[in-house]
Amino acid sequence: MADGRGRAAKAPTTAYIRMAVLSALLMLFIYTVFAVLRLEREAGRPVSGSQAEVAAAKVDALAARAEGDVARLHASLSSAAAVAARYPQNPMDAAEIGLKAAAPAAKAVAVISEDGTVKAIAGKADDADWAGAASAASAAGQAFWLGRAAKGDGLYAVDSQESSAGRTTVIALGDLSRDVEAPAAAGGPLAMVLATQDGTVVAAEGATGAAPLGTLKQSMGVAGADLQAKGGLPGQLSDGTPVAIVSSPVGDGALMAVMATPRAKTGAAADRDLVANLMSLLAPLVIGSALAWMLLVQIRKAEEAQKAHAETERRFRLAVEAARCGIWEWDLTNEQMFMSDVTGAILGWGGGGVAAGAEILGRIAPEHRERVRQTLDGARSYGAFDVSFRVPDRNGRSAWIDARGQAVGEADADGFKRIIGVMMDVTEERLSQARAQAAEARLRDAIDSVSEAFVLWDRAGRLLMCNKSYRAFFALEPRLLKPGAPRETVNRFVRLAIKAEHAGPDGVAGVREAEMHDGRWLQISERRTAEGGLVMTAADITAIKLQDEARRLNEEKLSEAVDGLRSSEAQLAELARKYEAEKIRAEGANKAKSEFLANMSHELRTPLNAINGFSEIMLREMFGPLGDRRYKEYSQDILSSGQHLLALINDILDMSKIEAGKMNLKFEAVTLEDVIEDAVRLVHNRAEASGLTINVNLPILPEIEADYRALKQVLLNLLSNALKFTPHGGSVTVSAELRGPGAGDRVRISVRDTGIGISAEDLKRLAQPFEQIESQHSKTQQGTGLGLALTKSLVEMHEGVLDMESEPGEGTTVSFTLPLHHGGSARMADAHAA
Repeated sequence: MADGRGRAAKAPTTAYIRMAVLSALLMLFIYTVFAVLRLEREAGRPVSGSQAEVAAAKVDALAARAEGDVARLHASLSSAAAVAARYPQNPMDAAEIGLKAAAPAAKAVAVISEDGTVKAIAGKADDADWAGAASAASAAGQAFWLGRAAKGDGLYAVDSQESSAGRTTVIALGDLSRDVEAPAAAGGPLAMVLATQDGTVVAAEGATGAAPLGTLKQSMGVAGADLQAKGGLPGQLSDGTPVAIVSSPVGDGALMAVMATPRAKTGAAADRDLVANLMSLLAPLVIGSALAWMLLVQIRKAEEAQKAHAETERRFRLAVEAARCGIWEWDLTNEQMFMSDVTGAILGWGGGGVAAGAEILGRIAPEHRERVRQTLDGARSYGAFDVSFRVPDRNGRSAWIDARGQAVGEADADGFKRIIGVMMDVTEERLSQARAQAAEARLRDAIDSVSEAFVLWDRAGRLLMCNKSYRAFFALEPRLLKPGAPRETVNRFVRLAIKAEHAGPDGVAGVREAEMHDGRWLQISERRTAEGGLVMTAADITAIKLQDEARRLNEEKLSEAVDGLRSSEAQLAELARKYEAEKIRAEGANKAKSEFLANMSHELRTPLNAINGFSEIMLREMFGPLGDRRYKEYSQDILSSGQHLLALINDILDMSKIEAGKMNLKFEAVTLEDVIEDAVRLVHNRAEASGLTINVNLPILPEIEADYRALKQVLLNLLSNALKFTPHGGSVTVSAELRGPGAGDRVRISVRDTGIGISAEDLKRLAQPFEQIESQHSKTQQGTGLGLALTKSLVEMHEGVLDMESEPGEGTTVSFTLPLHHGGSARMADAHAA
């Protein structure tokens, strides 16, 4: 913008010089017109005196158009290469950015890795030779290369950049056909061509007959190496038409803009006449040229300087805006900022223009405005401007912007007046940087939290990072492990902690085992990274080594045991024979016990029934009084002892049947209320005689499948024990509850007394046959210790569980849990947890 105003100031002087030159040449033009008309008549073809200048202008215009597209390709590929180098994980984003910035000068853009792999392609280019273009550019050794690949007929532009992930190459398949205009039908050039240095045609219009695979030699009769000047080179089209060829370099000579204009046929006479006529023109032209020479020199220098400056500015703007950088100029005197379209879009204006400084500052976040003002003041004094700030509301979202600039002109007493610079939207970069920092922090935390030692060195052997396990394993001081520490220095201290090193168990390269001075064993693994660095990990394998040693000792013991087993096979055979004999004797003894119990069942019950019956008759004095009351008391003692002995015999027989598996239960639908009522009724008199109260607390209970007699026996045993060990004035409570999901599939029946209670040590012994809490010398109640054992067995035959809870002096609660349906529930081993 400032340069545009500078050119406007110089425009009047340039116009005066141009008018003076045109006035000086006017008379020469009149003379030249008549002379040219005569030459045209003599040559037999229409030739304009300004044809060479027109051709040179047209070829310059063609070169300028091509140069603009080449600059566009260069800028777009530079931007794409920078994006690919910064974000190697998203190559397609870089390719699409490059294609959008280069359009329409490119058909497709590809991103190539250092090993030649095509990572991403944007656009359509099915027959493109990307690898060949990358190879040709690498061989040329140029940062930006323009030319053809080994295969195909396309024009390729290549740009590459180095990054931490390696060399990234971005290639564009160029399309410069729009730069070549169709020649005019009459009087103008016959053909316009863009060709490479070796003469291969990449774009053409007109009567060249050139195909995409053609060459200048085929279409115009000249070689690419001959195109060194803008005019005077004779040639011939493929149809035999003689032409004059003019050319102009494009892209620092990578391409040539070539134009073919009409040329008279050659001949000796025509050449002599042409020389004579030209000589007649030279005298006045020399005189006129001498008159205007001084002015022409000045104006040519000015025009060339302006043209070069304009071209430089055009390329600069093209490159900057292709990279999405906005150009701006701040007028510090008038407090105004001139913005390009990209700058306006970055600030949220939507387009370029002029805005007041206060408006610009108003767009900036309040916390950054003062920083921008201070940077402007510093630029006024020192000329440099560099600041980052945030725009809080740019089309509904916050954006981060980097602005850099430099003062232009001379500073006066108040400082510099104008600052020119560029502005870039770095929002995505800031977000990516924040995500990268967060990811790096998470990675460092993860590495620091692993139990294995970890350390990373760069290709120069400098420390990049390590975790706390590395410091602990080798007893290293934190001040030694600062980033950048030499690997040799750190390893010198690491070796002090190692007692001996051994090769890995499998002979894997880079893996070894180290025995530490403190007795630990480490497995150390080293490998190279893609950048040439080194990663080392160390795992504590002390436990594995101890296991291996223990395994070795166990194997030795096992071997000794095997030898001992082999030597004792004969003993085992003898023991097996003895075991078989003992088994036969045990089975015989068991059979004898069963027969004995069967005989005793009859032999003992028969006299006991008689004793019990007659003693009861005598007790009730059914046939008359006995006389002395002591006879009645003796009869009572006889009846009680007989009944006790009969119950003992029945319990022993039942326990024997259960142990032998010969007791069969009859499962049928049983009402619990009836069973409990029947059992309570049988012990009610005994409870009253002992001064005890029996309470029954039952909810509404469903029928269960059980053996009525066995269930009644269980309740009688529990009630008898409760009454036996509850002192006068106590109480016994019978309760029940349903348990299980839904309507319930189990019922729990409990008998709780307020008796003497049982200690925790004694509880462990109960429910075993013949186990009693009281000793034979201190017992106060009769009993054999079979009641609870028989009760537990009967409950388990119902697929139930018996459990007891008691505290000395607080009473005892004995509960058993039964399934509602026999065989429909699993063994309820979890009833204790309930």
